[in-house]
Parts: sequence; structure tokens; C-alpha cells
Amino acid sequence: MSCVYIEYDDLLEKHHKVILESDNTEDPGVRHPEAIRSTLDFIRDDSFYPLFEDKITHLVFTIAIRQDFLAANKRTAIIAGAYFLELNSYSQAVVGNFIQQMENPVLWVATRQIDKMILWHIIHDLIHDLEISEHTKLLIATYQ
Repeated sequence: MSCVYIEYDDLLEKHHKVILESDNTEDPGVRHPEAIRSTLDFIRDDSFYPLFEDKITHLVFTIAIRQDFLAANKRTAIIAGAYFLELNSYSQAVVGNFIQQMENPVLWVATRQIDKMILWHIIHDLIHDLEISEHTKLLIATYQ
């Protein structure tokens, strides 16, 4: 399957919308633009990230944990993942469910309560089965 990737300017636009929709005065700026560009470039490399799940996991994980935006990194991580799903023709049911279900996992990533491997399992479950499997719940419970 050919993958459609997020462009840097599109991600900045999504981030800006997250800030505007949150109805506060947070700065929509970027702390480390080159780090964001690097993340977006890195997921294009199939030798590092051969599966779509690998790519989206790295994208969401990196935005959530590195805090390259001045504000709203966790919300931007979720929206970036949802947008990546949309670009790659996932159904609105999958995209909407992803947005609803990823709040806690992204918070857990940002606070280092789960690692990247567990995030991969969560994302895999959500985009294929629309719910987190019992196996993945056990991984989460064991890690925390």
C-alpha cells in the first residue's frame, strides 16, 4: 500500500486549529521546527517504519513526548495521528474513534507511563478493531 504523508505546513495548520478550538490564549508556535520536520521525514523511511502502524505510532509518540510545539503537544499528537489516518483513507469511524480513544494513551506517553511498543499495540487495536484488546490492556497494566 502506498502511503500518503503529512507535510510540515499541514501539520502546523492542524496545530494552529487545535489551539484556536481550545478557546484559550496558548501560543501556536513551534519550539523545534527541525525536530518536527525530522519526524515527518523519518516516518517516510520504510526501512525504519515498514508498516503503517509503525509510522503513525512514531508520529504520535514523538509529538507527545518531545514537546516540540510551545503548547498543545498532546492534542496535536492526537490530531496528527487522525489526520494521517484520513490521508490514508481510513474510515471516519476509525478516525473518530481514534480521536476519542487516544486521550489517555497520549497522556500516558507524555508522562512516560507507557512506552512506544505499548502505544503501537493500542494504535494497532484501534485502527483494526476499534477497541483496545485484552492483550493490550494487560500490557498497559503490567507496564504501569
